[in-house]
Amino acid sequence: ADADEPAAPKTFIHELFEGVLTNETRCMFCESVTSRDESFLDLSIDIDADSSVTACLKSFSKTETLSGDEKFCCDTCCTYQEAQKRLRIKKTPQVLCLHLKRFKFIESLGRMKKLSHRVVFPNELRLFNTAVNAEGAEAGYSLFAVVVHIGSGPNHGHYVCLVESQGRWLLFDDESVEIVDEDALEQYYGASGDNVPGNSEHGYLLFYTRDEGPAPTSTAPVVSEPFGRCTTSSAMSSLNAGTKLDPEEAGAEDARKLLLSKFSTVGLGNTL
Repeated sequence: ADADEPAAPKTFIHELFEGVLTNETRCMFCESVTSRDESFLDLSIDIDADSSVTACLKSFSKTETLSGDEKFCCDTCCTYQEAQKRLRIKKTPQVLCLHLKRFKFIESLGRMKKLSHRVVFPNELRLFNTAVNAEGAEAGYSLFAVVVHIGSGPNHGHYVCLVESQGRWLLFDDESVEIVDEDALEQYYGASGDNVPGNSEHGYLLFYTRDEGPAPTSTAPVVSEPFGRCTTSSAMSSLNAGTKLDPEEAGAEDARKLLLSKFSTVGLGNTL
């Protein structure tokens, strides 16, 4: 791209989801450190059996040694040297989206396979893989949405979403919306052990909102008509009354309205 070409304008998606990763490489001969920054909208993390999101994030940022054919070309030494490389979060996003890599290519099978590993995702999360003096490093995160994949493999299945709103958890399944207990989240952790069948419903995408720091101010244009109908609809009335939402009353537009309302609390405002 032309160096004089203006950068693409930022949208509310960037304001909410964008963070910055720094790739740190330390030469093991001269001890110099080379850093390269890159932005991200979500973090894709490998998962292990009977683990947790915190453990997976630590593995994501673990130190890797570059040696042999993978030696690092050090600018200070002007030659290839053994080095240590690691990823750190330099700037935390307002909304942290974690993608659990449940679909993996198994070479012996010659195809993709779904991993049903049990991965515990906490309601409250702190990031321990931040860089020194990282922006927002001290902030905690609270879980507010989980996208669940239902199915035994990557080529078929169904997605549902659980969203926390006003202290209640809502389960969105197409046009059906119902209130569920917070304890229901545990059934989407996955199966314990390597060969335990378990169920086919597993947490796939996790959304956390940052607890501290001012919410970003959106500069995106205001849309005259937001998704869904007004909040005085029968579906919202049912929610306030604490009853199960009737699919006949709670249409898809109301479901999207409830889902998107959570984003307005983290700085989206009226941009939707």
